Amino acid sequence: MRPLSTAILSWATLALAFTFALPVALHAQGKNTDSLVLPQKDTDLPEPKNDQKAIDIVEKYLTAIGGREVLNSIKDKSMTFETTKYAPTGNTKAKLQLFRKRGFKVREQWDIPGFKIKDAPLKFVQVYDGFDGWVQMFGTVSPLEGRTLSIFVWDKPIADFFMTWKQDGYSLTYLDQGEVNGEPVEIVQCLDFTGKNRVRYYFSQKSGLLLKKQWREDGRDGSVSKEDFFKSYRSITFRDNPKFKLKVALEHVITKDGKPDTDRTYTNFVINSGLDDSIFAKPKGVPFKKGAGGANAALNALQKAQKAKANTEAKKDK
Repeated sequence: MRPLSTAILSWATLALAFTFALPVALHAQGKNTDSLVLPQKDTDLPEPKNDQKAIDIVEKYLTAIGGREVLNSIKDKSMTFETTKYAPTGNTKAKLQLFRKRGFKVREQWDIPGFKIKDAPLKFVQVYDGFDGWVQMFGTVSPLEGRTLSIFVWDKPIADFFMTWKQDGYSLTYLDQGEVNGEPVEIVQCLDFTGKNRVRYYFSQKSGLLLKKQWREDGRDGSVSKEDFFKSYRSITFRDNPKFKLKVALEHVITKDGKPDTDRTYTNFVINSGLDDSIFAKPKGVPFKKGAGGANAALNALQKAQKAKANTEAKKDK
């Protein structure tokens, strides 16, 4: 039996399926982006380099969403969104509250109404105060450590990934032009310092906004192509400075090998509300202990509930 923090985070990551795993990305071939062939070997990909055209496209994007001054002025974010994970055995819906603050402080509050443990809805909290992390569930608290913690804090910049791409060891390469849902785009490849993780970004030629992110990901079913479509951009006014506005995609539609995988829709988005550090402190609760009762019992009940739900859906299909 894995610790509660690892098991629950792993299940939750599958439920979201959009951000927390390091992607094995890809390289564009040809102008027809609707029929791109994704390479399976590193030898199929060009050597990384920084193209000035790619850098200019990224700078245009940063300007389009508000500009570097605005992005550097973000102190904290408070977000609420609803997400749906699609699966053959049935869809799973969840409601999340996400809080971020400079200093790498992160807090997530999960509510998964589709599952109940002893007639109580499944809810849990994950927190990182910039140094240590914890998960709280059913009155117990356990640490977030190692890879589990890395997955939790991954891909949660306070401003925008492209604000510090070069300092973080990434390189940018211009690939080609293409289309996303009929809109002309410029395609930029981002390569990490290991030379293995590649992601394509599709920026609107007209607005400069990011319309799609594409990468390859290894999972239980082997290597798959993932796409994240950025939709419903809206300007969010800073609470502490009404002159500052940030353009945000309030809807994300994620596909796996071209099929629906995950939807995410923001219902609330607040910038610089003055979040107190106390919300990133260690949650209250009884320390997690391995054994037949307590948190392990809750986890076992969750797994049984998932299995029962899958069996019920299978019977409906017969």
